[in-house]
Amino acid sequence: MNRKYVCLDKNNGKYRFIISPKKSLENARLEFSVMGEQSNYALPIIQATTDNKDLTVEKCSTHTVYLSSLQKNKSFVLDVDIDYSDYCVLEVELYEN
Repeated sequence: MNRKYVCLDKNNGKYRFIISPKKSLENARLEFSVMGEQSNYALPIIQATTDNKDLTVEKCSTHTVYLSSLQKNKSFVLDVDIDYSDYCVLEVELYEN
């Protein structure tokens, strides 16, 4: 998976991710974490949305976003609101369900 992200609004915890899966996935999940100097910890997600009409955000749960209908090498934008109001280094992993 290729990915990039940018902070849209630090004070309100808004980030935009651009993700391109390396294979098509009917059901998948993205797990987010904050990378720290000593250890990583789960990133508290409030909500996630996309403007891609072919992709569905099924639900958000703690640090995970569940998606369906990901297409191989087709980038999508995912806007994520987190419960964290400072700049941070984020890590996201894509898993097939």
